[in-house]
Amino acid sequence: MRKALLRQVVVLAAVISLVAGCSGAGVSLVKGKVLYNGEPLADGELEFRPEKDLTLGSFGGATDSDGRFEIRIGKGTGMNARPGRFVVLITKGKGIGITPPDASMNEEERVKVLMQMGPGGPGVGSKAALGILPERYSNAATTPFKVEISAGANDLIPFRTEGPPLKRKS
Repeated sequence: MRKALLRQVVVLAAVISLVAGCSGAGVSLVKGKVLYNGEPLADGELEFRPEKDLTLGSFGGATDSDGRFEIRIGKGTGMNARPGRFVVLITKGKGIGITPPDASMNEEERVKVLMQMGPGGPGVGSKAALGILPERYSNAATTPFKVEISAGANDLIPFRTEGPPLKRKS
């Protein structure tokens, strides 16, 4: 009798875990602001790259004219990620190298792409990969920005970057 009850409890727990794992729960929104020398950084590019566990997935977005970003993640967005610890790469004028979201790409393919890019990303050290911000913000090994992303909405504190004055387009 006890074994039958114990078996039912174990089966019920396994079913609940399976349903919770398949419910699509995960990161849904990451938002925040990027500042450069205290001013909003317009048209900046961000990439959230797993700090250690590449299976978390990588995602990215861009800032608006007020330096704000809002990145939606999950079903139907083309970007998938799981909660965890991420490094944040920031540049302006040149994409960081994140693979464009592709709805047909499965998690295994995303991990392979991340592994091929390596810890610093493509083109690290080349001016073409850096854009116009200081290099330390576009390199996973030197960026000062590390964040914990949890399931649900994530409203991050502003990323404060510094460097020489940016060249204005005429």
